[in-house]
Amino acid sequence: MPARPGVRAGAFAIADQVLLSLANLAAGLALARELTPAAFGAYVVAFAVLLIGSSVQVALVTDPLVIFGSPRTGASQARYFAALLRIQIILASSLAVTLGLTAFGLQVAWGQTSEIPIALFGVAIVVIPLQVQWFLRSVFFARLRPATVFWNDLLGAILRLALLAALILSDRLSAFTALLASGLGGLAATAAALPACRDLVIAGAESMKAVWAQHWQYGRWLLATSGAYWCSGQAPALLASIVLSPVAAAVIKACQLIVAPLNVALTGLDGVVAPRASRTCAAEGEEALRRFCRRFAMLAAGGAILYGALMLPFTSSLMEFIYEGRYSGYASIVAVLMLDALLAAAARAPVLRMKVLGETRRIFAAYAWSAAAGLACLALLAPLYGILGAAIAAPVASGVLLLLVFFAPRQVSEPSVEAPIPAIVLPEA
Repeated sequence: MPARPGVRAGAFAIADQVLLSLANLAAGLALARELTPAAFGAYVVAFAVLLIGSSVQVALVTDPLVIFGSPRTGASQARYFAALLRIQIILASSLAVTLGLTAFGLQVAWGQTSEIPIALFGVAIVVIPLQVQWFLRSVFFARLRPATVFWNDLLGAILRLALLAALILSDRLSAFTALLASGLGGLAATAAALPACRDLVIAGAESMKAVWAQHWQYGRWLLATSGAYWCSGQAPALLASIVLSPVAAAVIKACQLIVAPLNVALTGLDGVVAPRASRTCAAEGEEALRRFCRRFAMLAAGGAILYGALMLPFTSSLMEFIYEGRYSGYASIVAVLMLDALLAAAARAPVLRMKVLGETRRIFAAYAWSAAAGLACLALLAPLYGILGAAIAAPVASGVLLLLVFFAPRQVSEPSVEAPIPAIVLPEA
């Protein structure tokens, strides 16, 4: 593909990630300001449950979808997506029923003393439209249509925020209604996306059993990786608040927000880079994939270095301005987290290559050792050096991950995952 369309696609992918990040930030701030602490706590718990459900979807449906679906074309791709759509609806429906029964059981056990069961009922209602919307987003990314993803997400975000504003003005905001607003936004985005993927709705599906077996073989280790990734990325801040104080977690989170734009940009690029990497491997072989990932590694690491060079000289004054002096004196923490972002950026390309080659067990092993190293470092250094010691755990974990994905001996991929790739029908020139 020519450079200009490639740059345009990357720009839309980054813009989409920025849009989602800003929409989530705006919604979170509004809910924190308007809901009572008990209601906001119930929303946070319910939303965490929704994210756990989405990790299952990502590992077993959408991530494999991009890898296996991107190189396909025409009727073959439509039948594959049609089978996955049916699998997605079954998984989301099962999750909705499970959540509904869990919420009912908690309601009976706790009575009216907790708002969490009502919030979980909200998750049970919205999980199907939200997961179907996320599924269609992955279909568009696999078809190299990030512009469609952006406009579709823009519609959902606008409707969600408008509904939240209406709930606040009408004094009807609660954890339950806030979740319903998210679900209605997802439902609207899904309805708007369906005409653009009508072929997979009406197409005859491939064998769901065969598709599920392929995705399970590939995604089971990604599912385990999501737990290891949580330990390496989210647990340190939580454990820092336990080992030190809740202020430690607040400081680390405030410093992470300074680094967040870099992570948002790289995450946005993933939606474009992953399908291209899969197509490159299917069309030109593993050596071409290595060259592609090498270029992506240089781009990601170069972007991280450039962002750090631009931001670090002004970190102190920027934090003073943004946080009104509440987190002054922690510029060194931002520098440590910038190093973490650089190491994590450099590790993205080899992790992507392993995903395309089906080496998901190796990905899990790398993340598991990374998480163990980070948590051990936090347990040792946080009592000695406080918040700085807790922050150092992040680049230690990312450094171990980078070493493992670059230098660990390659494992033999399981044939049921890699065998179908050479047989995939490629687009005509």
